[in-house]
Amino acid sequence: MKISANKWPEATSLLMNFELLVVEKSGFALLAPTAIDYLNMTRLPDVQGHNDPLDRLIIAMAIACGLILVSSDNNAPNYPVNWITAGTSAGSYAPRQKTRVMPAEPLTAIPLPD
Repeated sequence: MKISANKWPEATSLLMNFELLVVEKSGFALLAPTAIDYLNMTRLPDVQGHNDPLDRLIIAMAIACGLILVSSDNNAPNYPVNWITAGTSAGSYAPRQKTRVMPAEPLTAIPLPD
C-alpha cells in the first residue's frame, strides 16, 4: 500500500525479487490468508480505535497458526496473540487498552506447511 502511494519507492525492487532475497535465502515461508483466516478475523474482539482490517487479518492468522507476531502496532497487545514489539508505530497514537480482550468464539487452528 505504501508503494502504490509512492511512500516507499525503494521497495519495488525488493518485491520484484522477494522470494529469492527473503524467502529462499532466509528459510522463511510465505503464509497466504485462507477463507478460515477471514472468518477468524470476524471473531476477533472489537478493540476501540483499531479498525484496520489488514492488521486484524494478520493478528487472526498469528493466533490461529500459533505464531509470534512482530509488530509496531500499539494495538497488538490488546489481542490474545503472542507478540514482540518492533518499536513504535509512526502514525498511531491510540492508547492501549489496559486488559486483553478474548474472542467471542475460539479461533480455528490451521495446520502449517512442512
